[in-house]
Amino acid sequence: MRHAAMVLIICVSSLTPVRIAASDLLAPIRASAAARDFLAVRVLARKLAVHKKDIGTWNAVRTLLLKHPEIGNDLVLGWERIRPVTGKDKTGQTPVEKTLNRADELLLAGKSGEAFDLYQKCAQWLKKRSRFRARVGRNADLLYPYVLHGMGRALYASGRFADALTVYGWFTPSYPRFRQTLFEKMWSALRAGQVDVALGAIASQRSAFFSRFMNPEAYLIQVYLYKALCRDEDLKGTLAEVSEFKSQLESGTYDYLEWAKSDFEMRALANLAETAVLPNLPPVTIAERTAEREKVRSFLLREFGFYRARLSEHLTLIEAYARLAATPGIGSGLKAIEKLPSRSELFRQNLEIWPADDSEVWIDEVGKHRFIGASLCSSDR
Repeated sequence: MRHAAMVLIICVSSLTPVRIAASDLLAPIRASAAARDFLAVRVLARKLAVHKKDIGTWNAVRTLLLKHPEIGNDLVLGWERIRPVTGKDKTGQTPVEKTLNRADELLLAGKSGEAFDLYQKCAQWLKKRSRFRARVGRNADLLYPYVLHGMGRALYASGRFADALTVYGWFTPSYPRFRQTLFEKMWSALRAGQVDVALGAIASQRSAFFSRFMNPEAYLIQVYLYKALCRDEDLKGTLAEVSEFKSQLESGTYDYLEWAKSDFEMRALANLAETAVLPNLPPVTIAERTAEREKVRSFLLREFGFYRARLSEHLTLIEAYARLAATPGIGSGLKAIEKLPSRSELFRQNLEIWPADDSEVWIDEVGKHRFIGASLCSSDR
């Protein structure tokens, strides 16, 4: 499983100073957020960023940004970089934030066990925030899913796949990186030997709330599992979808906006890039809103340009593998999977059963899919 993360920072560096007091900007920022005028929030936050501000003002804006992911996570990341220094603490961070950063460093250094211990400590502080208020500061609820994400990754890196799968089952669609957790849940389930859950996680990634097409590795896992289940028709269907994905990418039908729907975090920026520009509503002008929208759009186009070349290469490789796997008489070298959980077993777990192509999708059901098809392998195959 790959852990490469895209760093989304557009906007609080290289700002043009304006003659307005920091105290005069906080109220308009709050009012714009309440009115869901998110382009205006971004413009005003840029202006506030260049002013000297106390920790209270900084925290107020940070809380607002975290509570409104529609504003764009890039702004949150940029805001973190301008945290005011207070007292003897040269970082301005709470103990839980320092611990979380240290856990991230350990995970990147390959020390997954030590990283998990620190993520777990952060989770305990956040869950008991009334007791550890001085350690967690504000925004405990908003930080918690990021801590869980670190826990899941640390468990996976430690080879504790079943435990990682348990953690990945705790996420809800309110987390901006929800589709990424489904992708990682897929890998955890595969390594834990839970084929039905792995294929279910792939089905969840196909939700109408996301882009129609998935991360190429998800198709690779589908090909692998359908071959092991001897489900040749499903394997051919996956091949057809990969070929269509590749065709739409080459023709330009799959564009930067479709790509940006790959997760809720990026989708927020796509929505901003396409939002209508409101008329002059002081203190933000039409020109300022238009310029902000163009900055977001330019960022997405640039990032998609980098991603597009890699995506084309990956799809070509997966298409070739899928064609080989679908060729009659070609052995996969895989041990056949001959049994999956039965419907009766799933009913005992109080799970509902719906057709995979049912058009009615509820956001709170995304991430809970399980595959209930049968293996088509015979014991002597």
